[in-house]
Amino acid sequence: GTACKVPSATDYIKKMEAVVSTHDESRNDIKVFDALNRPMVQTVSTFVGKNETKNEQFLTYNSKGRVAEINGKITESGKNADGGDLLHIYSQRQSFTYNTLGQTTNETTQTWGDSQAPLKITTSVVGDIKYGAKGERVSWEDATSTNDSTVTEVRRVSGATYDGLGRLSTYNA
Repeated sequence: GTACKVPSATDYIKKMEAVVSTHDESRNDIKVFDALNRPMVQTVSTFVGKNETKNEQFLTYNSKGRVAEINGKITESGKNADGGDLLHIYSQRQSFTYNTLGQTTNETTQTWGDSQAPLKITTSVVGDIKYGAKGERVSWEDATSTNDSTVTEVRRVSGATYDGLGRLSTYNA
């Protein structure tokens, strides 16, 4: 058989860094580690110009050492496009399930307590994730719903390809 790499907290941090690499600057300040030297409390800050998105995160792990859940408080501050002050605060919970190879099979993100829409709860689920021979995602389904609507938006992604650095480059949606 072929050897499979089990995702770790370091893999999670690398994925997070890839996502925030589109920003002018990003910082990850780990405040608390557990007995296995995994981050438990951290602040991820990203900057675009003078705007900052700060995510204060609390991480928990499953019995295999993979990130099971991330609970966070997100604060966006700076200026809106029209020059007005921006202050947007909300809470977020992300949970992850994995297959026997350590690949995520379901990723759920729920946001609530939004300073701009206090009663709104948004749930996004990335599921039905399929992987290629190299362990790369080739297809998935992204579904988003809110508690103030009966409509669930569903987007099916397939044919994903990656560049030489492993970054998503093309897909069909």
